[in-house]
Amino acid sequence: MAQLTLIWTAPTPCVGCTYEYRYKLSSASTYVTGATSGTTVTINNLIDAQTYNYSVRTICPDVSGVSLRSRWVTEVNGQPLTGVTCDTPPPLQPTPTPTVTPTPTVTPTPTATGTPTPTATPTPTATPTATPTPTPTSTSEVQITNCVRLVKTRPAVDPECSTTRSQRVTVTLYDSTGANVQNAPYDVTITLSGTDAGQAATWTLVIPSGESSVYEDIITAEQTSGNCTSRDSTAITRFVSGISSISPSNIGECTGTLPPPEGTVLNPFYYGQGLPTSDAHCGTNYTINASFYATGSTISGLSTIYTNNLGSTAFDGGGLWYPVSTTTGTNTENGDYYVIKINSNGSVEDIAYVGNCSGGAVPL
Repeated sequence: MAQLTLIWTAPTPCVGCTYEYRYKLSSASTYVTGATSGTTVTINNLIDAQTYNYSVRTICPDVSGVSLRSRWVTEVNGQPLTGVTCDTPPPLQPTPTPTVTPTPTVTPTPTATGTPTPTATPTPTATPTATPTPTPTSTSEVQITNCVRLVKTRPAVDPECSTTRSQRVTVTLYDSTGANVQNAPYDVTITLSGTDAGQAATWTLVIPSGESSVYEDIITAEQTSGNCTSRDSTAITRFVSGISSISPSNIGECTGTLPPPEGTVLNPFYYGQGLPTSDAHCGTNYTINASFYATGSTISGLSTIYTNNLGSTAFDGGGLWYPVSTTTGTNTENGDYYVIKINSNGSVEDIAYVGNCSGGAVPL
């Protein structure tokens, strides 16, 4: 596998600057993105003898705390990346906070006092107290104009190494209702959170201006010992749990799950008690008799689970593993059943087969 190292010079001055980088095969339409606080990054696992496009830009903190981005900069004639600076104005200009102009206080016009008659003592006139003008109150609430939705496919087996698996995570931009896909009017940055080899990890994806989605293929199980026939203790696992932040702040996270297209037939499947691990059911008599619904007719093809045959509500799996069957009445006591992992949005994240209670669950 090939390796690419990007090196650039830090802008001066720029206190607290960080950087975003992106790269793709020259024949690809979508960039893979990343973020760093240093001025060099090494990208591994590239394809040999292929041409890649890549560039870097600066994230410059404004005095108000709003992050501004420079233009994308690309290496020229093999020299280190230069000019990674904050443009004025930057390509992504934050929406200014409206300034409220207070209503001026009206100064009362004094009442003219007539010349007193020498024989009469004038009665003192009380000076009226001016009523203060209330100061308008501005609101800092940000109105959500769009939302993004994260979709994770079921991890796929690497055709060259059966113990290695990869998962495609896709983030798509919708309007504020979460029903209609829209193209981004500017770059939208999404940070995903999860774990890498048991440690907290993040992945940064950017929906470029003019596009509606971005994806990244993440290796969720990587066998480092080189043994592709059985997963052992050297395997590294990675898991994307969800969206942790979105920029700019007027973009939120879509709620709920999109219903299937009109006319889609949903078939019944049967499931048992959900448990935290894939092999926890075996040896105990958990009956598989509750029903939920999905497209397709095979367990290996399950993708999104619904609570009814109308597809109006997604099944909230809570990230647990469920024994599943196409028929009702079976159980998990002696093995020979399938288990699926379902997240809170009804998406199937993993599928395995339990042949017997001593062999554990085998990923499909």
